[in-house]
Amino acid sequence: MRVDRYDEGRDVPGMDTWLSIYTVDWCPFCKKLVPEVQKLLEGGIGIEQFDCVENPKMCEGVKTFPTIVLNKRGAEPVTLKERTAEEIIRQI
Repeated sequence: MRVDRYDEGRDVPGMDTWLSIYTVDWCPFCKKLVPEVQKLLEGGIGIEQFDCVENPKMCEGVKTFPTIVLNKRGAEPVTLKERTAEEIIRQI
C-alpha cells in the first residue's frame, strides 16, 4: 500500500533505504514501538519520525498509528505491517 504524503518523492541525504515512522503521542501502540525504533537506530537503520499531532501536514494520507513506511531510493514507498525490529529488518 502506498502512503501519499506531503513530502513524497524527496530523498534523505546519504541514505538509499530508510524508514518513515508516523506516530501520535496518545497512541499505546506508538509507545510500544519506541524500544523497537531504538533497536533499529542502534542497528544503523535510517529513520525519520513524524509526530502527527505536531506536524499534521507531514502526515497527510496516514490513516492508522503507528504507520511505518519503507523508502528505497528509486522505488515506491511501501507501508509495513511489521512492528518489531527483527521483522522490520527482514523487510529491508
